[in-house]
Amino acid sequence: MPEPLLADAAARIMNRLLGERSADLAALEGRSLSIEGTDVGKRLHFLVAGGKLRRNSTAMTDLRICGTLADLLRMGLRLEDPDTLFFSRRLRLEGDTATGLSVKNLLDGLDLDWAEACQRLLGPLAGPVVAQGLHRTGVAALLRDRLERTLGRS
Repeated sequence: MPEPLLADAAARIMNRLLGERSADLAALEGRSLSIEGTDVGKRLHFLVAGGKLRRNSTAMTDLRICGTLADLLRMGLRLEDPDTLFFSRRLRLEGDTATGLSVKNLLDGLDLDWAEACQRLLGPLAGPVVAQGLHRTGVAALLRDRLERTLGRS
């Protein structure tokens, strides 16, 4: 899939998941960042504008986060603490340190809640029903376990 389409999709999902917490992006307003999957050869460029994460059409960046796709997913899905990934050098930050600290603080404040995520992505009617079904049937736990096994734990 082309990088601009991936960046658009990632920005939309992140903005939906942030919801009312989009104010947490205020410290990043006007900043650009890129996320690079070193093992898949993809680099997604983003800009924070108007309290939202948006695809950035330019490759210029204030902050670059690099790592394998598995480690980037571990960070994004909160399967592993971002500090652990950065300090073990499995993820690298390059660029403006203040922007890096703001991104780290934003990540630290995120907590993937299946019910809330389903509601944000699927809406107020379908979201709670799907989330309840995921928990009741054990699918939520199964998905998390499979993600952890697929991505591997170190």
